[in-house]
Amino acid sequence: MLIVLVCLRRNYFAPTLVLLHVTHALLHVAYALLLVAHALLYVAHALLHVAHALLHVAHTLLHVAHALLYVAYALLHVAHALLHVAHALLHVAHALLYVAHALLALK
Repeated sequence: MLIVLVCLRRNYFAPTLVLLHVTHALLHVAYALLLVAHALLYVAHALLHVAHALLHVAHTLLHVAHALLYVAYALLHVAHALLHVAHALLHVAHALLYVAHALLALK
């Protein structure tokens, strides 16, 4: 650009040629900006892929949490059933105490 200004000052070529050089330089700037925009689109596209993958991870983790809740629910049912067994065994023991008491009374 400095060369163009020096040549213009010394009147080596017409101002039209200067306009041509300036336009050419501006086209290079525009092309460089397009390349930057293109690169930024690639970055945005890659970030969308990352977000999509993270959604899949979150979805999978929700399925895992749901399955773990089912396991906890089943274990609560097992514990509840075992409490019923223990309660029934207490009734058996109580009945056996009645039998022992009756047998002792017969003596």
